[in-house]
Amino acid sequence: MGSHAFIAIDGFPIESTKNHFHQWYFRRSDRRIVEGKVSGRNQLFWGTRDLDTADEIEMYYIFEASAQTIRRRLELAGYTRAALNKEFEESIALRLDYAQAHYAKYGEFGQDLAPLQSASLDDWLLKLKQIIDCKLQADLWGSRQPSGDAMLDMLLRPSPYLESRDDVMKFAVFFPCTTFESFTVAVLGVTDKDAPCILDVSDLVHGGWTDAFDDLAEYSQEFTNFYEVFKEAILEIRSLAAALPQNPILLRLLYANAITAMETYLGDTARKNVMNRPALLRRFVEAHPNFAKEKFPVSEIFTVHDEIKRKANAALDETVFHNIERTMKIYESVFAVNFPKQAIPALCRAVQRRHDIVHRNGKDTSGRAVDVSQEDLGAVITMVTEMILAIDKQVKDGLIDDELVFQ
Repeated sequence: MGSHAFIAIDGFPIESTKNHFHQWYFRRSDRRIVEGKVSGRNQLFWGTRDLDTADEIEMYYIFEASAQTIRRRLELAGYTRAALNKEFEESIALRLDYAQAHYAKYGEFGQDLAPLQSASLDDWLLKLKQIIDCKLQADLWGSRQPSGDAMLDMLLRPSPYLESRDDVMKFAVFFPCTTFESFTVAVLGVTDKDAPCILDVSDLVHGGWTDAFDDLAEYSQEFTNFYEVFKEAILEIRSLAAALPQNPILLRLLYANAITAMETYLGDTARKNVMNRPALLRRFVEAHPNFAKEKFPVSEIFTVHDEIKRKANAALDETVFHNIERTMKIYESVFAVNFPKQAIPALCRAVQRRHDIVHRNGKDTSGRAVDVSQEDLGAVITMVTEMILAIDKQVKDGLIDDELVFQ
């Protein structure tokens, strides 16, 4: 079935998409996550389905701006009342030609000729306002009975003489213009300046079709998503240690896993931010020694630019995030995140111990077995947890970046 997004002005849906959304003239700063009842859904778009769960609470993921704000953004892009009027005149002329030809051939829809010949843009806007105020909806299947008002019927019912005409667009109503932006100018022209304009992508977020709200969702949480993954790994380590407290092999493996959980958090957090934030990608490239060695002629600058994300991703793949000194430099120079300095010496020793367990079959460089007690495991878990907590707070504080590009 898929998932849907829709744009509504003052509660009146004017456009929808399936399994994707176009941010259009909304900005990232317009995003909101709000809590509401199922009964709060836009029934003009969703109908009255799910009313049996009307009192259940759900999360809504929306872009929201005032009608005045969207009108101004459209005007700055050239979609003004004058542009609407030009499209209106062109569309009316075409419709009149089609209607006259249809009437001459079939003797039908003669009632449409008079308004097409004489009604002004303001006359059509008044009918549009009536539709919005009364929350009427266009009938795409032709089952709506004629109202006796020719202009209203032309807006709400498909006319046979317009079917299959590529130059006539169908919006929420059959308004005489040719672009969605100008249709929106028309709707905004009959809407209060403070009316809400909403791009609702809740269905897409719930359906997993977009991650456009991931960072905002994280910002509204106490911790980032990657910290939650880290915490879950630590809980599993504690649980296994409690189940088999006297198993020395298991204790060594769990000790190593605690460091791996830390490494995973650091690597995933770095990759997500570098690969999705242009400003941080630039800082990473400028700070990483691999890129300082690159030499190329100016003629190849665009080729190099096109390849930069792939090369940055490769550099991240090569980074060993349990190398504390190197990881500290990346986090400080790229993300302006400082590691708790007092924990570094002990953490480096723990990483070395993990290296002996993983790469030397549980023995140190002298060939002696690395013993790990429950106390040792508890200490390393406490240490990495406190460090990741301190880092995650700094990451979260800088999480929302208006330059993030959605894929």
